[in-house]
Amino acid sequence: MRTIWRQWWRLGGALGIAFVAIFIVGVVLQSEPPLFDDPIDEIREDWVNDGQQYLVADYLLGVSFALLYVPFLAALRELLGRAEGGATLGSRIAFIGGILLMAWAAWSSTFWGVLAFGDFAETASDETLRTLMTLDYYAVAGMPFSFVVFVGGTSLVIALTGVLWRWLAYLGALEVVLSILAPLSILSARSDSLFDTIYVGSFLLLVLWILLVAIAMVARRSEPAPAVA
Repeated sequence: MRTIWRQWWRLGGALGIAFVAIFIVGVVLQSEPPLFDDPIDEIREDWVNDGQQYLVADYLLGVSFALLYVPFLAALRELLGRAEGGATLGSRIAFIGGILLMAWAAWSSTFWGVLAFGDFAETASDETLRTLMTLDYYAVAGMPFSFVVFVGGTSLVIALTGVLWRWLAYLGALEVVLSILAPLSILSARSDSLFDTIYVGSFLLLVLWILLVAIAMVARRSEPAPAVA
């Protein structure tokens, strides 16, 4: 047990791997919720039939963030900070971005959560259903901005210090570019625009990048020595 705590960065990485695994399970359980521009009858039917399953998956995602993602993020921040030294600006930016990502995911999921709750979708008016679906789309569209802060700050420290595999910084740079472009999906009134495709790409790459960062943390054998300021 003492060995595990002494290798705190590896424990954090293991929790990060577990987070990604459970996160994927949660997303799969959510099935494929309707899109905001689907026919209103299909939207209502989907939420009436699958609302309970969505809430179970949402709960699972919440547990994974609370019990796995937060300690992973804390360990990553400490790892980056020790390698960076000095004012640790990069690692602080990364940590803030990681918290912002979690907060953004939580509040943006509220709109679909309301649709899935109880018999709301069955009794709500067509206008209410369409409004909540559109609000969710707009809220989720801006989430990649938090990816930019989290991945950008982390990748900068990795590139400068080599605390984790340096090629992760280049992969992170690609993620930053995609995440800056993805929110432009709000300029289209459809759910199948080019920027929606970019959004999906940025989301998938983010999950892969977190998994690879967590694996790199586990693979690191020695504790990072505090950098000289």
